[in-house]
Amino acid sequence: MKARCITILMCVLLFQVDVQAQFTVNDNGFFLAPETTLTVSGLSLTPSGPFSFSNNEISYSTKPIWGNPNESIKRVYAMGNPIAFKGNILISYYDNELNMNSENLLQLTKAGLVSEFLVPTNKSVVNPLENFVAEDVDWTNIKYLTLTNSGNVLPVTLIDFDASMQENEIVLSWSTSYESNSDFFEVQHSGNGKEWQTIGRVAAVQQSNEVHSYVYVHKSPLAGSNFYRLRIVDQDGTFAFSRITNAWKSQLSVVFFPNPVSDWLSIEVKSLSPIKSIRVVNPKGQSVYHTSNPQTGHYSENRVDFKNFPSGVYTINVILKDGSVSTGKISKK
Repeated sequence: MKARCITILMCVLLFQVDVQAQFTVNDNGFFLAPETTLTVSGLSLTPSGPFSFSNNEISYSTKPIWGNPNESIKRVYAMGNPIAFKGNILISYYDNELNMNSENLLQLTKAGLVSEFLVPTNKSVVNPLENFVAEDVDWTNIKYLTLTNSGNVLPVTLIDFDASMQENEIVLSWSTSYESNSDFFEVQHSGNGKEWQTIGRVAAVQQSNEVHSYVYVHKSPLAGSNFYRLRIVDQDGTFAFSRITNAWKSQLSVVFFPNPVSDWLSIEVKSLSPIKSIRVVNPKGQSVYHTSNPQTGHYSENRVDFKNFPSGVYTINVILKDGSVSTGKISKK
């Protein structure tokens, strides 16, 4: 396929300037004549007919798309708004972006707004010597583009995966936008990010084209760093791992009780070395108790009279000597 540029100025702009791996056009946009190539950061679009591109942008990320059995290469393009395109699409890549994919099996793959990546034709032309993959397509709803091995299934099931500390537990939450023949999620935990142990299992919905949310509570996390990942298992036994997320459990030995409280709130401090002060804040953000010299153990000096406080949720701030703050919540009946 022989491509030409519209003008010399456009050739310089699109073929020589990377513009931080991003190309943006406003409402005025521009028009590409047939067989005229637009190249942005290794992605080349050569329409077979008239093509207009306006109020949009093209950018790329080095974060691969999760897949089975392999992830995509470490080059994923995103359109600001989905486009329809008929013509030739070419993606260039570097060897260090292959991400365990075999060059000879690379195929062009795309996704729409629901982020379900599919290899639609397996007709891509691979050139491992010049490091590019190209294909003549007639596609609609193109939001994302990347490369993956032929036969890979790339449903971007995970929208997010987060870990948050609540009281003395760590709550893991994740969402999927699409599931096909999924079986279960195996929750794995590590204290160092290298050695993993299975701590739980959550059943999957198996088939879904809608956003579905999951929650798992780790009731006995380690003091300090806690790393988590999901082993996502399909019904045929194949699996893939999610990205790793982590949460920190404070090593402070500070206990507040009872919770909820009706009269006296006791504050038990087992270790004073990192603690600078303790403050109780009411629902209006006003400080109702403060001590800059917490006592070790369970003493009357570390008690707060809640009898005359209005009902609501109060915040306990434990200020450390390094300036960081550990917080907790107390309910007043």
